[in-house]
Amino acid sequence: MSFLAIYRKIVRIEIGILAGFLGLGGLVTFAIHVMQGHAMVGLHSLLHAWFSGLMAMVVLQTSVVLLRRAFEGRG
Repeated sequence: MSFLAIYRKIVRIEIGILAGFLGLGGLVTFAIHVMQGHAMVGLHSLLHAWFSGLMAMVVLQTSVVLLRRAFEGRG
């Protein structure tokens, strides 16, 4: 198994863990704010968690593409 294949598997696992933690954290924060009567603040926190997860996934996927290009000699 090549380094790139191993790295891809690690990135998939990282994305899954990251999305899970950010999603769970965003939902918990949202629930706490809603229970306190601040629904819009909760929604704001949920959106921040979602965008943070999205940006992290983009960065991880970009690293896979850049490594693949480097290994193929197109970098």
